Amino acid sequence: HLLDSLAMQPYIASGTLADLGTGPGLPGIPLAITRPQLQVTLVESNGKKARFMREALRHLELRNARVAESRAEALDEP
Repeated sequence: HLLDSLAMQPYIASGTLADLGTGPGLPGIPLAITRPQLQVTLVESNGKKARFMREALRHLELRNARVAESRAEALDEP
């Protein structure tokens, strides 16, 4: 799954990315690591998974990624 996540890397240079239903943070976290200029929102409705990803982002010190604990259709973002 990691290699599948990174396969998108050549097509994403900068901007914003919403990883909907991210589960364990794939592909969002690997893309945030390899593309620091990319702003990544990891969208996950499962509270346990969202807490895991918040901890992972904190440990990885990823400043360009955040977790939105929500269903995709309930997001209040463009």
